[in-house]
Amino acid sequence: MTRFLFVGYFGYGNLGDEAVLEALVGRLRERAPEAQVAVVSSDPDATSERLGVEAVPRSPLVGVLRAVTSADVFVMGPGGVLQDATSARSILYYSGLSEAARQAGKRVCLVGNGLGPLRTKLGRLATARVVRGASCLAVRDTESARLARELGARVEPEVTADAALMLRPDVDAAARLVSHLGLEGETNVVGVSLRLWRGSATAPQWAETLASVRKTLGCRFLWLPCGGEEDERLLLEVARLMGGDDPFWHPPLAPRVFLGLCHHLRGLVGMRLHSLIFATSASRPVAGIAYDPKVSYFLSQLGVEPAIELSREPVAPRLWADRVCRALERDPESYATQIAQMQGRSDRNCELLLQYV
Repeated sequence: MTRFLFVGYFGYGNLGDEAVLEALVGRLRERAPEAQVAVVSSDPDATSERLGVEAVPRSPLVGVLRAVTSADVFVMGPGGVLQDATSARSILYYSGLSEAARQAGKRVCLVGNGLGPLRTKLGRLATARVVRGASCLAVRDTESARLARELGARVEPEVTADAALMLRPDVDAAARLVSHLGLEGETNVVGVSLRLWRGSATAPQWAETLASVRKTLGCRFLWLPCGGEEDERLLLEVARLMGGDDPFWHPPLAPRVFLGLCHHLRGLVGMRLHSLIFATSASRPVAGIAYDPKVSYFLSQLGVEPAIELSREPVAPRLWADRVCRALERDPESYATQIAQMQGRSDRNCELLLQYV
């Protein structure tokens, strides 16, 4: 009986990381119910209860290493943990566990991963060690594949898609949430998912931008923090500055419920990658805010430009508001074919793991 161990940024309340884990583990258990699945998590009780899997505490390290040696297949991700933009230390943690798995003779698999950005020499060396030791290497975009080759991957990277694209919406739970938020029958509600980012816009600047959007579109906003307490604090401050009675959802929000909720929105203003993935999967227009290359890569696969390029332009609330409004008026049918193709490639992540069952 094959035992899989999933290692990533799990248990921290980040919607995207929980979504990719739930999607891949769920599909794997559907197609190979005999397989054993364990997950390294910072909140093992919550992970075990939500997914029905064995959850291994992220610390102490000795317990994680014990789980590594008892597994048959070490799965890195899915997600974007091999980057040093948010932390240079975490990449050492993941690469160290990957090397321990390889030294113990385990299969090391990367499926649905995004690689980079890598801004330090240490980050490049650590990531190179991971990709060179992988027996299975599937990435979610062509830029990650290019980077894997550049770092000396010994197997040809396959471009699949983000694992969250496999998720199916929880329609009933989403409908109950819409009712709870008092949004039944409303057709002009725009979701907003922002995050703090160094050198980015401040809460007053976001408030100025979104106030102009609200005036132009006559819409209400639904505040949707996707990255835990930090996102929640930012959105609470923006909402306070704008006033009004726009509803606010306090995290955590289950990934399948979030996806179902997107079907009730007019569109979404999104900085978090998976808020954009869910909204486009629900055939809703998005105004993407590119703070990181992964957001730009995803939008480019849809054939659309970011509404705002935080890394390339100065703060300009009036200009940004105009761009956001134009993006939210885009016909989502323009990228329906691309989303369908990406959903098909997403399932390939599971197929690659099934070869070890």
